[in-house]
Amino acid sequence: MEVQVQDLLNTIKKEGVENARKEADEIIAKAKAEADSIIATARKEADQYKERAEAEARQFESSAKSAVSQAGRDILITVQKALQNSFDRIVEEAIAENFSGDKLADAVSTVVKSFKITGEIEIPQKEMKVLETQLKAKLGEQFKSGLELKVGKGLTGGFILKEKDGKAYYDFSEESIAEVIKNYLSQSISELIRVQQ
Repeated sequence: MEVQVQDLLNTIKKEGVENARKEADEIIAKAKAEADSIIATARKEADQYKERAEAEARQFESSAKSAVSQAGRDILITVQKALQNSFDRIVEEAIAENFSGDKLADAVSTVVKSFKITGEIEIPQKEMKVLETQLKAKLGEQFKSGLELKVGKGLTGGFILKEKDGKAYYDFSEESIAEVIKNYLSQSISELIRVQQ
């Protein structure tokens, strides 16, 4: 009987250990399956985060490039305007300086003789006293032939020549000459800046 009890105990013990091992193996398999599932989910989420991060990085890079490009254009426009304003001032000052007194008298005399004007010369009011004597001395024959010297209304510098019959009108005012030079400079500055891009 003792042997039977012992065999029974051994059998119970063996079955208990086997059941415990079986349960342990099931628990381990279940835990392993859960761990694999968690890892797979984590990898999937990590890949999604990575894709989102890469997409955001590409978008940020594209936005940054666009912003830098726009800033570059803005700077070029600002530089162009600053250069244009500087050149405009220089042109206006140079023309004003060279279109007064003796220089203006020489310019009027040369143009009147070249174009054989017989109409009228308009000059600024501020130059009339100084130029009247000089021009009459330089263009005596033309004045005898009917050339007239008048004050040009609104004329601040330079001169305007008009034929008597209205066939010709030559505008050598500071404003007109400055406008021609400014347009030329504006195109040149634009080309210069465009080449530098």
